[in-house]
Amino acid sequence: YRLPDTFTPGSVAGALLNTWQVATIVQATSGQPFTPGLMTNRSRSGVLGGQAGIDRPDLIPGVRPEDVTTGVSRGCGNIKAGTPVRTADLWFDPCAFTIPQVGTLGNAPRNAFRLPGYSRVDLSFMKMIPLGRSVRTELRVEVFNVLNRVNLGIPDRIVYGALTNVENPLVTAGLITTADAARQAQLSVRLSF
Repeated sequence: YRLPDTFTPGSVAGALLNTWQVATIVQATSGQPFTPGLMTNRSRSGVLGGQAGIDRPDLIPGVRPEDVTTGVSRGCGNIKAGTPVRTADLWFDPCAFTIPQVGTLGNAPRNAFRLPGYSRVDLSFMKMIPLGRSVRTELRVEVFNVLNRVNLGIPDRIVYGALTNVENPLVTAGLITTADAARQAQLSVRLSF
């Protein structure tokens, strides 16, 4: 968008403040669905466990899927009862799950939980400065993530190693260790002749 010229062309103020253009990019998405998983192949399906595995934990009876990512943790193992969820330290409550019986996939619903959403605004300003008849200078200022919003990465979805029938959740379950870049700015000058 070309900003309107508000100063007299040819004046010092006009040379500095006229002929600016502004552009913006706005990105906003809700979080993608995800499914908690197990490290091992307890179902004996032949599909390896881990991040790409299909084995899921069991949801504790009486726990609704929406309770897993809202409120506070019920507590177990290294997680204290009352620890808030939907934070970078604990995106979902691993204590809402148990290890399923060998030969079953687990009853945790597929894609019933949401990853963090994403929201970002980028802004750029550009000014064309003529330098004689055939030479132009383009001055550009770009600011990425203008609002400096923290966009969290993906939490570790693996709840249990599931090597035995009884164990505590992994300490990394629900932990987010990455985030999108903070606000950044860059200035560029291009000479065209």
